[in-house]
Amino acid sequence: MAKTIKNKKTEHTAACVSCGMLINESQQKIINHKHYCKYCAPEIQEILKPPTSAALPLFVAPVGVLRVLTYIVCIFSPLIGFVLGMLYISQADQENKKFGKKCFIFMGIGIAFWGIVFIVNAFFDLMLLGSKAAGMFGFKIGEGYY
Repeated sequence: MAKTIKNKKTEHTAACVSCGMLINESQQKIINHKHYCKYCAPEIQEILKPPTSAALPLFVAPVGVLRVLTYIVCIFSPLIGFVLGMLYISQADQENKKFGKKCFIFMGIGIAFWGIVFIVNAFFDLMLLGSKAAGMFGFKIGEGYY
């Protein structure tokens, strides 16, 4: 319930929070449950306005040697490549989107690289295990045991 202050000419129902001017119901602007006069309201609305999409990007894509090192890290650690790709591809800046896309590409190359390393390692381990297993279980391959 607002207090009503009666002046000789007009009836004032509130005071501006910013400048203290007495205002009536037709002149008041309510922003965030606070009363403002017609002169202070545009300034407050400008301050409270959310930033536009033309604001600076949250992340800036690396350049030069740092970019090359980042791609190498994306190859050797696909999880980091995925995280960096998601961070940069979600930005509004086109350069950041391109960098994020390349991080995903190098992440895919890294997954393929580590898959090949795993298969080659498993192949050589089985070959080595096969030759050791023959001697391990008492089988001696010598003359006459073909």
